[in-house]
Amino acid sequence: MLTKISTITRERGNGTIIKVIIFLVFVAVLVYMAIQLSKSKVKEMELQDLMTEQAKWAARTEARKIERFIYKRAIEMGIPVKRKDVDVKIRSGRIIMKVRYVEDVPLLPFDLYTYKRNVVLELDRPIFYF
Repeated sequence: MLTKISTITRERGNGTIIKVIIFLVFVAVLVYMAIQLSKSKVKEMELQDLMTEQAKWAARTEARKIERFIYKRAIEMGIPVKRKDVDVKIRSGRIIMKVRYVEDVPLLPFDLYTYKRNVVLELDRPIFYF
């Protein structure tokens, strides 16, 4: 008795190239998303580091000067911060800094989808007088 071989087993390899291409496009999009998010996170960390450095020398500087300096540097770094969203207060031996901004991060190529990333950086440190 002859058994009929199904068409599925005779057509080996059909469609694998398409699957590989779809998989590679998917991986490329994930890598693109990771790069875009990491750029945004690096800017945030640089601003946090700047705030920490300014807090170290807050005993010698007025709050308004620190506020202006942080704002100017944030604009130079390409962070979309507004002047009113940078807040620096010096009270009873402590410096309190707060920076808020919303950054549009393009997650898909050609700006098909942008993610609005709300960032709030806060710093509360004691002021050391030397």
